[in-house]
Amino acid sequence: MVVLPPREQYLTSYKLNIPPPSTGLFQNTMFVISSATEIMNIYLNESPLGSDNWDPLPANPEIVVKKVVLSSGENYQIRTIGNVPFGVYHYGFVDTGCAYLYSAGQCLTPINSVVSTLYTFQICFDKFCTFSLYFFPF
Repeated sequence: MVVLPPREQYLTSYKLNIPPPSTGLFQNTMFVISSATEIMNIYLNESPLGSDNWDPLPANPEIVVKKVVLSSGENYQIRTIGNVPFGVYHYGFVDTGCAYLYSAGQCLTPINSVVSTLYTFQICFDKFCTFSLYFFPF
C-alpha cells in the first residue's frame, strides 16, 4: 500500500538515498509527475531531466510522468528551479521477490476548508445536570 499525496501537497525538491542491495539484483526507479509546462525546470543532481520520454496522463494530458531508473548505492537530489511543486514516487524490486513503493515526500498542508458542527446536549441524574459541548469536524 502507498499513500499518494494530492498535487497540492507536492514539494519543490526531494532527496533519495538508494542503499546497495543486501541480496539479489535490485531495480530502483522513480516516477516524476509534473505539469507539462514545467518539465524543463526539473533537475536531477544538477542536470536537467530534459523533455524526452515524458508521458501524458490519460485523464489529464497537461500532467506528465517520466520514469527514471536509479542506481543502487547512490544519492539523488531532484528539484525545480521554477519553484513549482512536482511529485516523485520511488519504487524498486529484487529478483528474489522483495519490493517497495513510496512517495518521496509531501507537505501536509490543508487543501480544503473543514466544515464543523457544534452539538449541545444535557445529561441529568436525579437533580444534577451536566451540560456538554462537542465539536465534530466533518
